[in-house]
Amino acid sequence: FKYSFFDLQFMKKNFLLTILILIMLFSITGCGQKTVKLKTNSGETKELVITDKTVKYLDYSPTVLGREVDLGKKVVLFFYAPWDPYSVTADTKFDLQQSDIPDKAVVLKVDYAKEENLKQKYSVEHTSTFIQIDKDQNEINRWVVGDVETLNEKLK
Repeated sequence: FKYSFFDLQFMKKNFLLTILILIMLFSITGCGQKTVKLKTNSGETKELVITDKTVKYLDYSPTVLGREVDLGKKVVLFFYAPWDPYSVTADTKFDLQQSDIPDKAVVLKVDYAKEENLKQKYSVEHTSTFIQIDKDQNEINRWVVGDVETLNEKLK
């Protein structure tokens, strides 16, 4: 078959139009999204959009911890130090293998040098310590040194 220049231009426009319509449909339907309303420490109500690609490895902050606990996640605190080779290895693996972390779990990277209160609360003496906490932020499991495989084995 031979197409004229005008036929090719028409097909090209239709193809681009079809792609544009598909993009609009996916953005309108939300494509696997869920909106959750959360209250901040100041009492404000905020909306959080959760997608299928929700991050499962996050930097620790009291706000992030509270949000993840409120969402009913299995929270694991990872006491990270950039000078510790085990921490650096685990950090890289968690960052690259987030899809291997169970959907109902989240790992929070805690700065070992800065978070003295958390270290004291959970009696953390070593870098690369992992502590799983419950909804009341009480320790329910602990291990030292690990990666995504270890997390999946130890998670309660």
